[in-house]
Amino acid sequence: MRTVGPVVARVLVLIAVGASLFSCASAPAAATVPLDSRFVLSPGAVASVEGASMRVRFDRVEEDSRCPTDVVCIQAGDAVVRITVIQDDGATRSYQLHTNGEHSATHGQLTIQLEDLVPQPVSTHSIASGDYRASLRVRR
Repeated sequence: MRTVGPVVARVLVLIAVGASLFSCASAPAAATVPLDSRFVLSPGAVASVEGASMRVRFDRVEEDSRCPTDVVCIQAGDAVVRITVIQDDGATRSYQLHTNGEHSATHGQLTIQLEDLVPQPVSTHSIASGDYRASLRVRR
């Protein structure tokens, strides 16, 4: 078996430490929000809910057929927001919340409500997936 010299060993340690720091830095920290308080998340962002042993992640907008602000529509349309609830024990459950229709989901004794989704569509351009912001509220 061949041993490595002290310089090579130091380089390997520095690479390992750097890789672990990079992986920690790339995972966004979850903001902590109180129960029954409105909070805003961007796609992929996570909020930890005080006293609820869970986090809420805004995954994405799955569909957006809302009426553009510069158009007169017969119907308001709907946007479908996908969220995931992550329990402290690691268990997850996903829900679809609608801007027109079912605005909330029940998770155990808690209700998670979609209060708003911005930006509003405009007929002259599409919304990039990362530009969405979901306003949510968690209640007992």
